[in-house]
Amino acid sequence: MPIHIFPYALVRYAGADFRDFDSFKLSETPDLLKEYLQWHTVLEQQKNSVCESLYRYIPQAEEAHRQHLIDLKRQLFNNRPVPEEKLSYIYGVIPTPLQSVLRTYFREQEAFSLFRTEGIHAFGRKLENDRRDLQHLSRGTVLQHGLLLSSPILRQQLAGYTRRSPSAFRQKDLRIEFSVLRYLTRSAFKTSPFSTFTYTGVAELSDTVEIGNPGASPQERDIRNTGSRLRLNNYLFVYLNTLWLHHAELNELLHIKLNQTVRIRDDKIRFLVNFNNIEAFQQIPASGLPLYIIRYLQQTGNTLTLGALTDHIGNTLGDTTRAAVKTYLFRLIKAGLLQAGTSISGIDPDWHTRIIRFLKDTGNRSASVMALRQLFTNLEQCCTMYPDADSDQRQDLLKTAEEQINTTLGELETSGGLTSSEDRRDTEDTHRFEKSDFSTFRFSQKQLFYEDCYTTGKEVLPEKVTAPVIEKTDELLNFLLPMDLMQKERTKMLDFFRTRYPLGQQVNIMDFYEAYYLEVRKPEKEQAARGIKPADEETPWDKELLRRMVKHTRNRPEELELNRDFFAGLPISGDLVPGKRYSRGMFVQFYTAKTGALHGVVNTILPGMGKVSGRFLGLFNREITDRFVAYNTRLSPVVQQAELNDASGFNANIHPRLLHYEVSLPGGNSSYPEDSRIPLTELYVGYNPDTGKLELLRNSKPLYTYDLCLESFYNRSNLYQMLAHFNPEARLSLKSLIRLVDLQYDRPGKMPECLVLPRITYAGNVIVRRKTWQVQTAAVPQQHDETDFDYYLRLNAWRQQCGIPETVFLFLRKRSIVVSPAPHQETVKHSPDDYKPQYISFTSPLLVEMLKKLLSRAGAYISMEEVLPAIPREQKHPETAVKEYLIQWYNY
Repeated sequence: MPIHIFPYALVRYAGADFRDFDSFKLSETPDLLKEYLQWHTVLEQQKNSVCESLYRYIPQAEEAHRQHLIDLKRQLFNNRPVPEEKLSYIYGVIPTPLQSVLRTYFREQEAFSLFRTEGIHAFGRKLENDRRDLQHLSRGTVLQHGLLLSSPILRQQLAGYTRRSPSAFRQKDLRIEFSVLRYLTRSAFKTSPFSTFTYTGVAELSDTVEIGNPGASPQERDIRNTGSRLRLNNYLFVYLNTLWLHHAELNELLHIKLNQTVRIRDDKIRFLVNFNNIEAFQQIPASGLPLYIIRYLQQTGNTLTLGALTDHIGNTLGDTTRAAVKTYLFRLIKAGLLQAGTSISGIDPDWHTRIIRFLKDTGNRSASVMALRQLFTNLEQCCTMYPDADSDQRQDLLKTAEEQINTTLGELETSGGLTSSEDRRDTEDTHRFEKSDFSTFRFSQKQLFYEDCYTTGKEVLPEKVTAPVIEKTDELLNFLLPMDLMQKERTKMLDFFRTRYPLGQQVNIMDFYEAYYLEVRKPEKEQAARGIKPADEETPWDKELLRRMVKHTRNRPEELELNRDFFAGLPISGDLVPGKRYSRGMFVQFYTAKTGALHGVVNTILPGMGKVSGRFLGLFNREITDRFVAYNTRLSPVVQQAELNDASGFNANIHPRLLHYEVSLPGGNSSYPEDSRIPLTELYVGYNPDTGKLELLRNSKPLYTYDLCLESFYNRSNLYQMLAHFNPEARLSLKSLIRLVDLQYDRPGKMPECLVLPRITYAGNVIVRRKTWQVQTAAVPQQHDETDFDYYLRLNAWRQQCGIPETVFLFLRKRSIVVSPAPHQETVKHSPDDYKPQYISFTSPLLVEMLKKLLSRAGAYISMEEVLPAIPREQKHPETAVKEYLIQWYNY
């Protein structure tokens, strides 16, 4: 069945222009390095010749001179300077031929010293000029705008840094320079993350365009026409909900709903609670006031506020104070039986405007309500004005917003009688706020907003040349289906169900989840916490693949070519053959090889169905979203599909609806209309003997549930993770294949100082992994008692000897690389972003300075990857060259 490529691809563009770094290159480096190595060769040969001549002559010398000659030989051999008076003495006691050899050696030394002196001065001037150029670049819009929301402190420091002469730099200035270099190189040479530093665009596939290189379209001249959209950070949403809940006046307006998982069984009220995606099963006696409240809420079709419910219960009881009733209701809210909120979803991109509407619709005009309305009206104005403002104006807007938010929140805390045990400004875990306790929090400007940058220009991707790359990638993934990351858990769930329940029984999803979690998942987590990891069972497929890989890598080629013949005939079970219907995606970078063939470098394999893309669809024409919904529906025309949502309010989860239904989880951020939400209580689990698979059922019919958010699957609630297995999609990654290859190169024994790991290709033009150099950090030359110029040349000589190219991406931590354990490995304090690729040019003195600082933070090993695609210099529009496509496709 042929694949159908989704007609639109998202494109990530590097925000800065890589050509800004052209001037930082020391173009004479190859010639200098060649001359440097020649001098070292000549001097080493002449030194050896002199030492050999001295060795032969010393036994013949007079005894009074012999020790002086021995000392001279030792000094020459160890490259130590020889005092002039000592040389004068030596020349007077050695024969003429030896004098000639010695004088020739020292003349060459003087010539080399002149080469070094001139080089040191020129290198110093180059470094100083480059630092001035970097100061100029640091005033650029991309960096200035980006730092406002990523590192406002660094932006403040730039004013003093740019005024200081490079010749007078202090350690503080060098630290700022290091930070500026990291930001600018990342925004110029890499395409992540999505932010001010990386803007997003759209490419449309066309089967009529005859172009050899993707992206070269008439509209490409518009790619730099960028815009931005400012959104309120969901940290504020989460905190506001917590404040709202505890504020004595505002909480009266909150909607009260019954926990949808409530069931009464064995005289107990049982339900599942989710606070910040931490789940727990609760039970309380099914009697008294809790039972009455459950019955009342089930019978009442209208939405009740906390104030209205408090009044009703108070009137029903009669002899109880209103304060006591409200306190009791709060106990039920904290226990999770009742849920209090505004019915506004945290993953609704317009949640702040919905809050204004919610407050207005209450009809309440108290000081607290009006203060909130005014605050969010002002914040909405800030979001509107921000994109058209320059950097200084943006700073003023952010500062004003910060002051308004913190002032208003402080006043609300005071008016609501709220107290806190601590003020958690700028703590790492700013997204967790307990429902049972209240803690004040004051926001800094970088915690208030996030910015999405995009381009209104549109590329055209010629489908005729890109489709073969996508089809070959899909073919490779079909061969790798036994590496499906979801299959192991699906098998465990199936085995557990068949062992525990009789054939034909349908089990309520909550009962199955509770039993499976308590009997399988919880013990596994406890074992993992103790460092106990169950051994993976090796299948016939694993064994045969390993046998073939050992044979295929016997000679350790530096480019490893895989093809369908390599995978053909691997023993595979029937449930792992390619499905008839699936959707997949990938981040890929294209380039045209010298042969004229289009190549694709696969950076990441992704699920399909609009996952990842969804986060940015709101920036573009609604037609793209509608096409995703249509393609997703076509993927499963018979089985109903539903999206999952839990309590996570992470910004990255915001996206438009990609399906027609949603499964509503307790405490979740439901984003679908009420009539499109499937209650959890309607879902059952059953075994289908015809397919041999476990199914999620609604009204005895299969239901597929999907994780379509951008947040990591492993950060979601346990129930969310389990439900995400009830669909036919495989979760595939190339890391397992890469690891298998690398294991054949990293063979037992002493790890070489520089291990070359191959570029892995499939079917000629699909690049699975870039060529990589795994290097012992201790083997990289370190600067000691030498000038910057000498170190620069020595470092490049080492690089050339190892076969490392002039430009690489450096990884201080590479998660997918296999490395033999290093003896006595020191514990190094890493930065959170040390796993990210860092562009390095060994022919740029300034970037070599940055490399020196990075090496001080490295562990026992570092990784360097080739820059592929290479940075093009001949393209008509090279400013658009550093980009990456998010392509998705379907098979149905």
